[in-house]
Formats: sequence, structure tokens, C-alpha cells
Amino acid sequence: MEERIFNKVDAAAYPTGPSGAARKPRTINEGEDDFIVCKGRNIRRSKNHIYFYDSIDDETQMWMQQAMNAAYEECVVENAKEIARTRRLNENLYIHINSPGGGVMSSLALYDFIKNFPMCTVGVVEGFCASGATILLCACQLREMNENSVALVHELRKWDCSYKKYSDIEDEFKNVSLLMNKLVEVYTKETTIPAETIRETLKHDIYWDVEQCKKYELCDVIVGSEMTEEESNAVDEKVRRRLSGAPAPKPKKTILKKSKPQTT
Repeated sequence: MEERIFNKVDAAAYPTGPSGAARKPRTINEGEDDFIVCKGRNIRRSKNHIYFYDSIDDETQMWMQQAMNAAYEECVVENAKEIARTRRLNENLYIHINSPGGGVMSSLALYDFIKNFPMCTVGVVEGFCASGATILLCACQLREMNENSVALVHELRKWDCSYKKYSDIEDEFKNVSLLMNKLVEVYTKETTIPAETIRETLKHDIYWDVEQCKKYELCDVIVGSEMTEEESNAVDEKVRRRLSGAPAPKPKKTILKKSKPQTT
């Protein structure tokens, strides 16, 4: 996760057509095959499914928030009769993630936005979920991953080649420490990574497969896998807990008691 604002990325850096030529950027309101596409970026929406295949910065943050609000409004209109009858919206919002992460400010802002969103959100990792993208995943009430997807959690990074006074460096250290503490708070609240080892864990850029992610509650369900009734009930309980805002339970420490020597 980087404490900087990315420059706007040229469309040529994103997927190309069969001829190898860059796909023509489309405006935010132009639809293609029922998709609403973000101009020049690899993000799109189809009804209540948002596909976030890009880095996180102020531009993608704003588009993401607008797309989520538009999806909510559409769901309310389409389900108006059921909402009037049951007083609740039974649709979920699906956020499909394949992202290397990005700016820490935008990542935390999206975390807050998703956490306070009026729909239940389902994060679906489809490839790579790294750095700030894991913060988005942590905001979702249900977390799914494709079988061969990986995740990466790590500490704050700062890109800086500027010339600074000692006092500037002191101030900067306080600022980045504040942001680092916020990241630790998110992972501590939303995952089961042990609090006493979380900072050491974040120091290393080690990929986690789906089993490791399930161990630490970054993943609840492997897409396409079958679950027993017990496993399904456990996932439901996690979703209810997250909707209530309760933190993830931490694994209990095993205390080994010394056995008393036997006397003869």
C-alpha cells in the first residue's frame, strides 16, 4: 500500500483487442453488453456487480462510490414492491476484485464507504488481491475467492525522493505511523491474524493462497466448492457478525501447564 496519488493511467496500459491495439476508452455512461464502463480505466458495472480490475486512487475511488450508489438505486427501484412488503432489500452487491492495491487514503476511504453501505456486500477475488485491495475485501460482509487466487497483505510503503529537513522527516514519520496504525486496526478488527504478530506479518511480501486466507478470515468461501451444512452455517454466522459491526474473534492462546513431577 502506497501513500501517494497515482497518475492517471493511459488506456493503452490496459487490455487490448485481438489486433493488439488498445481498446477505445468509453465514457462512464456508455453501455456495452449491459456494462457501464469507467473511461480509460479497467472498472465496470453490470447491475449489482462491480468489476474492479485496476489500481486504487482518487479517480477509481470516486467511480467506485458512484457505481455502488447507482447499483443501490437500481435495486431499490426494481424491488420496490418487495421492499414495501418486507421493509428490507434482499439483494447483495458483488465487488469482483483483481487489483494490486494503490493509495492508502483512497483504500481507507473505500473501506469506510463499503462498511456503511446500505446493502450487504460480497467481495469476490478473481486473481490477485493485494495491499489496499485487501482493505476493500475486509470491508465486505462475505468474502469469496476463486480457487487459484492469491492475496497479499503488507505494511505501508512510501515513494519519496524529495529533499527534506530533519524536522520534516520527524513530521512525516508521525504521519506515516498514524496511517500504519490505521491499517493495523483494520486487519486486527476484520481478520483473525494474531494481534501480537500482525506487525511482523505485514513486514513480509508473502502471497497467501485460499487456504491461508480462510485461516485468517480473508476468505469465507472458495468459489465453486461444496460446503457442508455446518460450514454453511458458520459462514452465515460470520456474515451476521460483520453486519453487526463486531470484530473477528481471535484464536485463543494455548497455555501449556507444567506437570508436577511424580513422587515415589
